Amino acid sequence: MNYLLAVVLPPVAVWISGARKQVWLSLALYLVALYLLRIASGGDIPGAYAGAPVIYVAAIIHAFIFTHRHYQTTSGQIHPHRGSAAQSQEAPPKNKE
Repeated sequence: MNYLLAVVLPPVAVWISGARKQVWLSLALYLVALYLLRIASGGDIPGAYAGAPVIYVAAIIHAFIFTHRHYQTTSGQIHPHRGSAAQSQEAPPKNKE
């Protein structure tokens, strides 16, 4: 459900995922995308029709990242780039024979 929410209302999905400080960035991206969409519908600024979807997709990706991390932590998984027990172990010593 939160993935669908990340598409429709990205700031709410970021809030639910627990990333409270990132909500402001998500809200700013979302509002700028909506504002550019409104400008594009009026035809005043030529590049707004291209900028609005790009910024909206950036807001969606931002929300997806935090939603996915939230699901990983609740299910007990460790993200592969954050290190795991296997990655944090030292390499076995080489035999010097």
